[in-house]
Amino acid sequence: MNLTPKQVIEENVPARLIANPELQKEINSVILFDLKGENGGKWIIDLTKNSDWVQTNTEEVTPQMTVELSVTDFIGLVRKELNIQGLALVGRLKIKPLNSKVMKLESLIQI
Repeated sequence: MNLTPKQVIEENVPARLIANPELQKEINSVILFDLKGENGGKWIIDLTKNSDWVQTNTEEVTPQMTVELSVTDFIGLVRKELNIQGLALVGRLKIKPLNSKVMKLESLIQI
């Protein structure tokens, strides 16, 4: 199955949040995903709201957390082939600021 970041962020993440509303409350942050490479781009996931979480207009929003990585590594995270800790340790994933909510991101995006 060929996944794209757009599909994961714009379709899978909202479906996951509808199925598991506690996840939105646990993370409760505005997150900028900055994905580099083919099919990459920038998305805001605003988990401080109760709906309409995903935005593609990233210029008008100030994120509380920024997640930067390649599209390939993002898809590896989504498919559970890679993990946040491993990617961060080798410098292929940049998250600012690092906090306890970071580990919840895997639950948000994994399929």
